[in-house]
Parts: sequence; structure tokens; C-alpha cells
Amino acid sequence: MVLYFQKSSKMEAAYGLAIIVTMITTTILFANYMVLRRVNKAFIYAFLIGFLL
Repeated sequence: MVLYFQKSSKMEAAYGLAIIVTMITTTILFANYMVLRRVNKAFIYAFLIGFLL
């Protein structure tokens, strides 16, 4: 992998992006799960605002 990225800073940036995308995806999937479980909409919106901002 180091040979592909050529610099460790580029590899760090790619790793950071992968972590952020994973966290956003997990947050959205959990919000969808709460919708399916018919959780109060105010709680869902508060959850999304709290984790995505």
C-alpha cells in the first residue's frame, strides 16, 4: 500500500476518509433502523443532528 500512495500523508488522508464515510453510513443506517422500529421522530432528528454536525 505504501508503494501505491508513495507518501504516508496520502495514506493517512485515505484512512481518515474511510473512517468518516463509515461513521456517516452507520449513522444513517441506524436512523433508518429507528424509523422501522417507530421511534419518536424528534429523537431521530436529534440523533441525526447530534452525530452529523
